[in-house]
Amino acid sequence: MKIAVCIAAHERMKPLAIVLGQLPAHWHAVVVLSPGENSSALLKRPNTHVFHHANLPLGWKWQHAVNHARDLKPDAIVIAGSDDVLLVDEAKLLPVLQEYDMVGPRSFLAYDGAETWHCAYKEHVPMPIGSGRIYTRQLLDRLRWRLFDTGRNNLLDDFGYRTAVRHGARLLQANDIPGLRVIALKGDWPCKNPMDKYFKGKNLSITQAHVRDRVHYQL
Repeated sequence: MKIAVCIAAHERMKPLAIVLGQLPAHWHAVVVLSPGENSSALLKRPNTHVFHHANLPLGWKWQHAVNHARDLKPDAIVIAGSDDVLLVDEAKLLPVLQEYDMVGPRSFLAYDGAETWHCAYKEHVPMPIGSGRIYTRQLLDRLRWRLFDTGRNNLLDDFGYRTAVRHGARLLQANDIPGLRVIALKGDWPCKNPMDKYFKGKNLSITQAHVRDRVHYQL
């Protein structure tokens, strides 16, 4: 399968380099930076396509990434935050994408440079997390490739999920998606959801995690 990962970034070069470095080399990365941001370091990775777009409205920036990913004619696209590492095992993940139209994890790891935390949506949250969502081409064609409300800056994940459900998507959302793990990096860059916001929120169940493969996303 031909996979394209859509990433919108703003002042995130440090974590973005880690994110791109962990993607399978043959996966395409469509990265949309803010105007004036230098893309030369990112282009050293094969199959990386960099564009620029105003950071606001943020929904437009994300949709801009999806629009450029469409030009690559992929079999599926993945939505990934610019500081969210995706650890992929294709042998386990690709068979899942043959069975479902959309795949979305309901849990992720968060790493702040010292500790790793397992974060999972509580039952009252109806949708998967935003990063790590995978939409297959058959669903994208039905949705006309529109996954984001281009006028919004917040709650951007809701539009794509609700549109997919409305179009009868075969949806897999689970804490554990075969072959896919999401690690949210938390550092000194601008961040809408720092760890203290997670701890204070009502949507996540958070426990300390003990992992051995931190070398893949060491800050």
